[in-house]
Amino acid sequence: YYRLRGTIAVRALNLLRG
Repeated sequence: YYRLRGTIAVRALNLLRG
């Protein structure tokens, strides 16, 4: 699902930004 993938991408970006 694109939505799920998008959510994971957003979480990854947030973690990287810290």
